[in-house]
Amino acid sequence: MWFRTESGRQIKGNTITNLRKLAKPPEAIMIVLDMALILMKRRIDPIRIDYNLDEPFYVPSKTEILRLLNFSGLLSTLLTIHKIQSYHAINKEVIPIKDKVQKAENSLRKASRKLARAERELERTEIGLAKCQHDFDAAMQTKQTYQSDYDALLKRRDDANTLISGLTGEKIRWNEQNKVFEQSIEKLIGNTIIVTAFLSYCGPFNQDFRQRMINEWQKQIQQRTIPFSDNFDIIEQLNDEATIGEWNLQGLPNDDLSIQNGIIATSNYRYPLLIDPQLQGKSWIKNMERDNDILITTFNSKMFRQQLEDSISLGRPLLIEDVDEELDPILDHILEKHYVKIGLTLRVKVGDREVDVNHTFRLYITTKLANPTYSPEICARVSVIDFTVTQRGLEDQLLSLVIANERAELERERVTLARETTKNKRMLKELEENLLIKLTSIEGSVLDDPSLVEVLNANKRIATEVKEKVSIAEDTKMKIIAAREEYRPVAVRGSIIYFLMSEIALQKNERAFKDWFDKESSDFSSLPETYENLNVFHRFLFARCISPDRTISEARHYIQDSLGIKYSEIPVLSLELIWEESDCKTSLLGLLSSGADPTSNIQALAKKKNIDLFIVSMGQGQEILARRYLQQTITLGGWLLLQNAHLGLDYLEEFYETLIATDTFDPSFRVWLTTETHSEFPIQILQSSIKFTNEPPQGVRAGLKRTYGLINQDKLEYIETIYWRPLLYATSFLHSIVQERRKFGPLGWNIPYEFNQTDWEASVQYIQNHLDDMNPKLNISWKALRYMISEIQYGGRITDDRDRRLMITYAKKWFNDLLFSSDFKFYDGYSIPKVKRLDEYIDYIDKFSLIDPPQIFGLHANADITYSTNRAKSMLEKIVYIQPKEASSNISGGETRDKIVHNLANDMLIKLPKNFIQHEVREKLQNMGILNPMVIFLRQEIHRIDRIIRIVRNSLNDLQLAIDGIIILNDSLRQILDSIYDGRVPIDWTRYSWESSTLGFWFSELLDRYTQYNNWLNYGTY
Repeated sequence: MWFRTESGRQIKGNTITNLRKLAKPPEAIMIVLDMALILMKRRIDPIRIDYNLDEPFYVPSKTEILRLLNFSGLLSTLLTIHKIQSYHAINKEVIPIKDKVQKAENSLRKASRKLARAERELERTEIGLAKCQHDFDAAMQTKQTYQSDYDALLKRRDDANTLISGLTGEKIRWNEQNKVFEQSIEKLIGNTIIVTAFLSYCGPFNQDFRQRMINEWQKQIQQRTIPFSDNFDIIEQLNDEATIGEWNLQGLPNDDLSIQNGIIATSNYRYPLLIDPQLQGKSWIKNMERDNDILITTFNSKMFRQQLEDSISLGRPLLIEDVDEELDPILDHILEKHYVKIGLTLRVKVGDREVDVNHTFRLYITTKLANPTYSPEICARVSVIDFTVTQRGLEDQLLSLVIANERAELERERVTLARETTKNKRMLKELEENLLIKLTSIEGSVLDDPSLVEVLNANKRIATEVKEKVSIAEDTKMKIIAAREEYRPVAVRGSIIYFLMSEIALQKNERAFKDWFDKESSDFSSLPETYENLNVFHRFLFARCISPDRTISEARHYIQDSLGIKYSEIPVLSLELIWEESDCKTSLLGLLSSGADPTSNIQALAKKKNIDLFIVSMGQGQEILARRYLQQTITLGGWLLLQNAHLGLDYLEEFYETLIATDTFDPSFRVWLTTETHSEFPIQILQSSIKFTNEPPQGVRAGLKRTYGLINQDKLEYIETIYWRPLLYATSFLHSIVQERRKFGPLGWNIPYEFNQTDWEASVQYIQNHLDDMNPKLNISWKALRYMISEIQYGGRITDDRDRRLMITYAKKWFNDLLFSSDFKFYDGYSIPKVKRLDEYIDYIDKFSLIDPPQIFGLHANADITYSTNRAKSMLEKIVYIQPKEASSNISGGETRDKIVHNLANDMLIKLPKNFIQHEVREKLQNMGILNPMVIFLRQEIHRIDRIIRIVRNSLNDLQLAIDGIIILNDSLRQILDSIYDGRVPIDWTRYSWESSTLGFWFSELLDRYTQYNNWLNYGTY
């Protein structure tokens, strides 16, 4: 073991080898080696010491000792032996100590055994104590339980008394409601049918038609013995007073139609499309969704797609306003709700991207068009709702405006009261619902929920306060209503005027009797004896029936007699009055027509008002100039005139957005626009602007009044000469004549020229200059005057030789020395007045007839027939077109319009002959001689009649399917339905056939032609 010590490891192999070489190792080495053997537990041979004991012991010298110590390997061995010796010495001291430790441990073990016995005894004692404590605690707990049960029973008794007292007032109401609910459950199927049908189909119709549909559904349901509520009210079925009150505060009118529209818009599965020309629906939606951070956009917005995607993914309401009759195809998947479910997420395709659908997303679409025509596909995707203002709704709105102007504090009090009443009613409803929810959600006894009594007490206290407020509010409301009703007649009158103005576009109808057809005079004062006592209206009806060319003149007489003469004349346009009615955000839009350009009048008005006028003629590249002038006039003031705005439609959208976005304008800022009619003109500008037209007035009287309306007294007195005023009048008369001749078409001018006010102004200016420069002693240079008027001022527009000759003839006839004679006249009853003041000229012109005889234009009396007939025909066609097309039954309970057309179509299908079999036709024509001219004619006619029969049969079959609801009634089928009902030949049929006055005559002719061609083909006779 000692070899394993550090000293042992220091002994190397050559040390042992050197020791073996020693024959007689020194004694010190031997001792060391013996000690090593002892350590190794080896046997040691006895060492014999052969020396004399008497001799002194040899003590090695220090040198010898050092030499021995330096012996290789001996030092380490000696150190190890020294350590062993030290260990032995220490161990002699430690062993006694160990013995004492052993004795102490033995004592400790004895003491531990005693301690364990004592602890066991203590544990037994503690167990007994714990048992006693447990018994004590159990007894105390039992006592506490009994006490708690006692307290709980007392509290339950008190709570029961409180609940009985609190719910006593609800018992009667709940019992009554329970009976109503039981009845509702019995009649749920019928009510549900009516409600779902109402939400699906009634949106596009007015109030009367909706009620008629509901009545018809109730009749059909009753015939099938399906129970439904006796006093069925669609509003009560789908809404409550509190919600309606909130809608009213948000701007929805309080009439039944508007409330029904609100129900359809918020309850329908399909997204709503609001026909909203008065913008009341859009205003309501904005207010209703304001707290939900509604996004408002248009299809023309540059950010439309981004706003659409954000609204869908973030769940924000989106309002797309001012749409036209077509919707952006990007909405197709959204409107049809073609959602794709991926995991728990719904996605929809928007263009070429898929967007996550948030369940709170809502879409609203509005249009300003009063009578749009949407395709059946669009109607199937959205819920079309007619939000056109009703008479009752408009009346309430006008009443509020009147009160706001006359008694503003009363209107404010009414609005505040309505808001508080709605809030209180909503609170009462919520309290009732919370109490019922609390009662129905309790598991076990109602007395087990300690919060129920608190809720009941709180509800009772709040309900009492709210009912008191509602009662006080009702009293106050009655007082306010009484005060408001004093102003009701004003609102009623305004509402009536509005709807009358909406309806006066209707004009009058229809044919003539042959007895009066050839009569020259258009005067109906001398009628046949049977009709002498007719009043003006009946005379008008008589004229409408017997002579279409006299319809307009008799309509004018009727208007004069009913409303006054001023309503039968076109009023003279006053741009100054129009300007005074406008403001900075309201544009003034002039509609251009042939021979009418208001530019000169606008320039004159700007000069009169001393306002700068900037004119931009729109066209390619003019947007930059228009944009600069617009910003300049907004900031510095002035007028901006955009001529021919229809040539810059792209810029008009930017122009409108600029006006809407600008808040600060110079007070003198105005925008004038002139445009021709264009189907793509922005509807926003049309509806927000003041429209006027400067088209030439109809009739010589109106033309002269308009011309002299632009003249002042200073102009009449411009030159103190006898020639000036007659020449001015003659020029004005000529101006009216050349403009009025255009209405006769080619009879008037071979080419319709756009004569306008500038031609008259240039002619008058030349006359002024000529009279100024003329020597008083000399006569007027008629040749030069006639040349300038007939070949330069007016003649400069004329390109046809015969028209130029006509213009020269007018000048020769009216511009000569006879003009100043007392016998001069343009035609019988049309001479030059010998007056000086402007009002005298106007009075003289007012005496002219409203109906100009064609002879005044140099035409034959029959020239007016074509013009008047065409004009009457155009109006009659418009009358037929705008007739309401209702599909429901009439008032007398007869067949519906659709049923009548369905029966007519079925009757025509039965009578309609079969189509020709083509291969049989070819064989028979071959036998008859295919190259024979008459056979060629027969082949062409058979092909034509066969094509018409096929078109008619397909149209009638599709029409019946559409009426039955199997296919969609598209525009073509709707036109065929209207034509058959009106007895007219559908346009789709006349496109491939012949003209006829009525559908009956046309169909009879179709059968006759078929019979003729069939006999010719089969029997050789015709």
